[in-house]
Amino acid sequence: MKLDISTSLNLIFDGTFHTSVKEEMLHLAKCGFRVFDFNFNDMCSTLASPFVGKGWQAYLEEIKEFAEQNGMRFGQAHSPIVECPTYEGCGEDGFRELQYRTIEGSARMGIPWLVFHPIEKIGTEQECLDYNYEYFAPFVEACRKHGVGLALENTCPAYLRSEMSKTDTLLALVDRFHDESVGVCWDTGHGNVHGGQKSLMASVDQYKNITKIGKRLKVLHVSDNTGFHDDHVAPFEGNIKWQDVMRALGEINYKGTFNYEAHFAVRRIPTCAPELLEAKLSYLYKVGKVIVERFGV
Repeated sequence: MKLDISTSLNLIFDGTFHTSVKEEMLHLAKCGFRVFDFNFNDMCSTLASPFVGKGWQAYLEEIKEFAEQNGMRFGQAHSPIVECPTYEGCGEDGFRELQYRTIEGSARMGIPWLVFHPIEKIGTEQECLDYNYEYFAPFVEACRKHGVGLALENTCPAYLRSEMSKTDTLLALVDRFHDESVGVCWDTGHGNVHGGQKSLMASVDQYKNITKIGKRLKVLHVSDNTGFHDDHVAPFEGNIKWQDVMRALGEINYKGTFNYEAHFAVRRIPTCAPELLEAKLSYLYKVGKVIVERFGV
């Protein structure tokens, strides 16, 4: 199996925007990364973001042009998360407008897949399915209009008592759209969190879940943890069985990227030790290469 090693830009994202996205991309490229996940979730969190204000179209097109000039590309993106109430100066209508903006933004940047978190509504499976179908149907239509795929992400079963945290329910929602441009983002970290609850431990079988998703799997969020919290750390810093992950990806003939969302592998490194940051970023890239090349089927 040959998969590009990718990372979300949230790996070293500067929420104050004093460091530009282009600078961050160059920094990551020095450590091996050439394919990126554009995290609109971060870009929507503050009014200081160039994406939130006027001129956002030109801002994104400038980043796209920069990427092309430097041999980089974007394999996927992440839309704002409904459960995160941290979007400055943004009511419900404004938030939905930002979600629509990420769809158009993805199209402008040539990004093929945009990830959304399903709504963790408490209720029966049917209530969760109905609520999420009605919520996402307009976004699916907007994605279809702009030529962008919509990928719904698995969530942590231990955190929220929701039917939507079950793989079977997530797949039922995806299949309900009867549209190949609606797929799944498998987050390995989310898929490993059981919180020490024995009743949930059987549900974190990565091989079983990935093979069940099958051809619906379009993109990945890769990180590790020990099953208690969504730690977002590097592979081998938790207890995920990466041989099982790669065996499953090989069996379903996965064609996407091996995309990191492992920001806490580097964010805790003190600013007084930039050499450690460089070493850890390069290490992350090398770990991805080893997993793909040695564990891949």
